[in-house]
Amino acid sequence: MKEKFVYTYTVIVLVVAIIYLLIAVPSAVWGVIRVSVPEFTMNEHQYRMHVNNHFYCQANTQYCQPMSPGKQEPLETPPSNKEVTQQRIASKQVALQSERRLGLQDVVNWGLGGVFAAILFYAHRKKLNQVKPQTPHKT
Repeated sequence: MKEKFVYTYTVIVLVVAIIYLLIAVPSAVWGVIRVSVPEFTMNEHQYRMHVNNHFYCQANTQYCQPMSPGKQEPLETPPSNKEVTQQRIASKQVALQSERRLGLQDVVNWGLGGVFAAILFYAHRKKLNQVKPQTPHKT
């Protein structure tokens, strides 16, 4: 009876480890892609916002409206196209760094979990070879 319980437990752990690995490996690969090509993986809103000044100003009216710093009164002149471009480029760099950071977190989280699942799989696979339930022979 004990051997059957250990065998069942081992098979369950192997199945769970395989399922986790089937999720962890593609997720870690996606994290690597996020780190290496963040413009490709950033969401559509973030990407579109940084395409040109027009879209940037539509998404960030507080940066493009001619307001004086610290006050809610309009300035006489709106920010120049060059200033808006500099703000947009700086904002894009922050968005790309954020996407890379999220990708690195995915790689670490899913990668460590995948390593742990692989170790569990290997250890329990060895145990499965040692503990096989005896099947009664019919005579």
